[in-house]
Amino acid sequence: MVTVKIDGRTVTDLKARTILDIAGGAGIYIPTLCSHAHLAPFGACRMCLVKVEGMRNVVPACTTPVTEGMVITTDDEEIRGLRKNILSLILSEHPSGCILCDDRELCFKYHREPQKAGACTGCKTCPNMEGCELYRVAEKMGIRDIGMEIEYKGIPVKRDDPFLDRDYNICILCGRCVRMCDELRGVGAIAFTYRSQKALIGTAFDKPLVDSGCIFCGACVDACPTGALSEKRTKWGGRAEGVAITTCMLCPAGCSLGVEVKWDRVQNARPTERGANQGQLCLLGRFCVPPMVNAGRRMEYPMVRRNGVPVPVSWEEAFAHAAGKLKAYRPEQIAFVVSPWMTNEAGYLLRKLARSVGTDNVILASRLAARVAVPLKMALGQAGPKGTVADIASADTILVVGADLGISAPVLLPPIFSAHKRGAKVAFIGKSGRVPRYADMHVEPADINSFLTEVLGRMDAGDAAAPAGARDAADLAGMVKRGRLAIVFGDGLSGPGGERTVALLCNILSRAGGGALIPVWDGGNVQGMLDIGAWGKDELGPEIKALYLTEPIERIPDGVETVILQDVYRSDLMKMAEAVFPAAAFTETGGTATSMERRVQKVARCASPPRMALEDWAIIAKLACALGERGFEYASVEDVTREMFEAVPGMAMGLRPGGILLNFISDIGKMPACGRLTICSGKKASYRGVPIREVVEDLDRVLGKWGVPR
Repeated sequence: MVTVKIDGRTVTDLKARTILDIAGGAGIYIPTLCSHAHLAPFGACRMCLVKVEGMRNVVPACTTPVTEGMVITTDDEEIRGLRKNILSLILSEHPSGCILCDDRELCFKYHREPQKAGACTGCKTCPNMEGCELYRVAEKMGIRDIGMEIEYKGIPVKRDDPFLDRDYNICILCGRCVRMCDELRGVGAIAFTYRSQKALIGTAFDKPLVDSGCIFCGACVDACPTGALSEKRTKWGGRAEGVAITTCMLCPAGCSLGVEVKWDRVQNARPTERGANQGQLCLLGRFCVPPMVNAGRRMEYPMVRRNGVPVPVSWEEAFAHAAGKLKAYRPEQIAFVVSPWMTNEAGYLLRKLARSVGTDNVILASRLAARVAVPLKMALGQAGPKGTVADIASADTILVVGADLGISAPVLLPPIFSAHKRGAKVAFIGKSGRVPRYADMHVEPADINSFLTEVLGRMDAGDAAAPAGARDAADLAGMVKRGRLAIVFGDGLSGPGGERTVALLCNILSRAGGGALIPVWDGGNVQGMLDIGAWGKDELGPEIKALYLTEPIERIPDGVETVILQDVYRSDLMKMAEAVFPAAAFTETGGTATSMERRVQKVARCASPPRMALEDWAIIAKLACALGERGFEYASVEDVTREMFEAVPGMAMGLRPGGILLNFISDIGKMPACGRLTICSGKKASYRGVPIREVVEDLDRVLGKWGVPR
């Protein structure tokens, strides 16, 4: 706690580290363009100059530590003059016609939309018009004239990358993007290049971002204060009519999204400071949501099969047709496939419908869950794995096994990098895709289970007993005994032997004294589906005659006569389905989803589904009523949520504490051989069983560059 006098006021602050911190906490405005809440102080823009009694010169408030008894002046004639001169120099190389124009208030009031132009010459052609920090600083300081000629740099706009454009004509060299990429994400794809007046921010050898190691997380775009970095597809959309906070369901991390909506359509998606992501997103959540949900491939009308051809019909006719088909079969001949991208409420109702019909043929379309859910329950009990992103950030050793985090859960990479900078050891085991450059160990053993068995042995035997061939195992054994351990595993364990691998990981965690165990599931809401029991079998039996699908599958098993398809996108399965139900995407439905941290989070309806599409929970409830089943008369999704929380009390807790001490599994050799789940597609970066790269062209280009197979 420090107490200072600032502009004649006595201010006490418990957490302030710099003058800028304590001034901000006291509501005292100090202009800045290079400071950012997620970054360390940098002192590049020099806009935050202040006076401190006892110091000879003015000092930058963002980099000057605050000390007890300081006397600070943040605003006087000399300081205002210095700041104005600095801002004038910045504006002299920045298109600033709108910033200096006397009519800007009227213009902004009546002409809000940006105008398309080949080059940015003023705010009216700037894609960042609505959020320009440079404009706000100039407005606060009352800048109306800079007293010098404006020099337009004339640098060609770089438009050769997926997702974003780079216009260095409006870059002010604040360095935020470079620091985000290097300090927070640990990628280092961009840096300062050249010097003096030729200084720019770019890539090595001026390569496109797609060739520079960029992961297209969008952190640089969100950090840019001027719009020098902007999104290709959404930058000319103008001001959004509203922003809805929801949970991203494209991966199991459960990031918090701020979805911008205009004309009842999703226009953009940005990170919020809530949830596991804490202001960060990945290329899927940041750039792919609008083109995904607005794709022309969306299903829009209910259909039934007539004379071998699907034709649009009313919802009543579609439900009646589907119900008639399902009633023709005995309960044991009907099976339901649950999509792990549906909300908890939809999965709960589908499981309830199956039980009401009288069948236990319910399959969760998750290869990883089919392989490891049973051994996880054996090791951990009904509660299952526990652990949070905070556990990863505070761990002393982080073990990533069989997870391509760059695609399956990129939001985990910043806390892993943060822990590494703090001194934690990071090891990637198995096929892990693009391994970060800061990893301390990366091993791809020929037999991962033999390797982990050796690690267990070395945890007891120590390094001295390790032969040369077991050096990696001995090194890893030493790493996992360093202190707090966090283990993250992914869909690399969904193949043969994965059940034994997860049991070995549980044993390693137990021997290390406990810690966090986090599965990166192969679906946005696998954990929620497991928690509500929307998972009964691993594989379809030969007795199945009628199949109810909530996403496309790789193949229809032999013997199946009737297929009912409830889905978001059109697919070849529509040609053979007896009834087709168009479903809402996750941005168009309400309910909840459960993250890999076991957080039950709100999913909000941000926009309306296309045409006649309905929310998943509503489709299932209406079909149940058409089948004559009771207990499905819901007025809203909130009614379903309340019933679900009563039926599954543990879900209402929302959060489960991280950090566990596991029971030792003594006989790993008796682990069950789990289901193959060959009906599931298993494609990376998917939504409702459809690879997102098939809907978003730029993503296909990025994944192709990363070597991810189609």
